[in-house]
Amino acid sequence: MENLSELLDCLAKRPQMLVRPVTFATVRGFLAGFAMGLRFTGIEWSWDDYHASAEARGWDPRGNIGIERDFTRKGLSDAEMVRELIAVEADAYMRALARANKPA
Repeated sequence: MENLSELLDCLAKRPQMLVRPVTFATVRGFLAGFAMGLRFTGIEWSWDDYHASAEARGWDPRGNIGIERDFTRKGLSDAEMVRELIAVEADAYMRALARANKPA
């Protein structure tokens, strides 16, 4: 789905166009609402997609607070955490779409 990819790319490049203030907490909340809306259209990433995406970027998504723990341990700024969170979720959606579009 080209439009989904474009929207996630826009969010990654200019999060302030869709979320204010741009903080890790507000972007995480936006992405949760975004995910809920996409579920109504039949687009949903699995935890396997999410884990693969996070691990591909060098993060451990397991645990009680997920990748946020790794972000904090590595000393990422709030802006860096926002960029990484968006990148992980965008990749998880692309993995889910690729799996859904794979011929049976």
